[in-house]
Amino acid sequence: MDDLALGCFGLFLIILTAFIFIYYWYFAIPILFAIVILTIWLIKRRKAKRREASNDFAYTTSAPAFRPVKQKASKEDLNDEISNLEEKIKKLKNEQQDLIRTNKDAISIIVNKEIKRIDRLNGREFEKYCGRMLEKLGFEDVNVTISSGDQGIDVLAKMGKTSYGFQCKHYSSPVGNKALQEAISGKEFYKVDKAVVITNNYFTPSAIALAQEAGIDTWNRDTLIDFVHDQVVPEIANKEQHESQSPVSNNDSQVGTTEPPKNEWEDF
Repeated sequence: MDDLALGCFGLFLIILTAFIFIYYWYFAIPILFAIVILTIWLIKRRKAKRREASNDFAYTTSAPAFRPVKQKASKEDLNDEISNLEEKIKKLKNEQQDLIRTNKDAISIIVNKEIKRIDRLNGREFEKYCGRMLEKLGFEDVNVTISSGDQGIDVLAKMGKTSYGFQCKHYSSPVGNKALQEAISGKEFYKVDKAVVITNNYFTPSAIALAQEAGIDTWNRDTLIDFVHDQVVPEIANKEQHESQSPVSNNDSQVGTTEPPKNEWEDF
């Protein structure tokens, strides 16, 4: 019974009691007593139903999730964490330095190996090597002259509008004035704009002075080392990496079908 029905029923009883009291007054007292008892019973019953409904809602409603309160870290804990991070950073820096040193050592080994291989070339092979080197450096129309009667110039090339004549000297001792004099005469003979003497060794002080006076450029062993470091090492490292990663088939004499990149400098 809802509140509206209970109110209507109570109003009906009041009217009925008033009517009986007017016409049948001797029945009014017991009827009034009965109405009071009935009204109290209905009120208690109504409260009990409301209490049951509130209990049902309490059981069906999920309890709020428990969120533990995060404790604040102490100063000692923060200091320990900072120390651990500093140790990790120091370890990473040491590993980085080790990798850098390892990479430098590997490059140095490749450079030394290539320079020693250049030292084992003969004169004609060294001229061809210089021609290939000039192509890698961006020179155009590179032409290795004939081995005999070259008039002091072994390789002709161009860089833009400037023509060059290169004298290649594969020596086991420092290069002297004679090579510079050949380059000077070769420059006049071939009518080139600039003349350069390339060697796998170094130049004597007298040759350097003559080159400066005559306007001849000198490329010594250090120039070759720089070239090998910048151009040859990446090709060799790329080939070695490819070979180490190539899949090997069941037959030990066969490897993967992918061909490794060619090292152009193995031809000499």
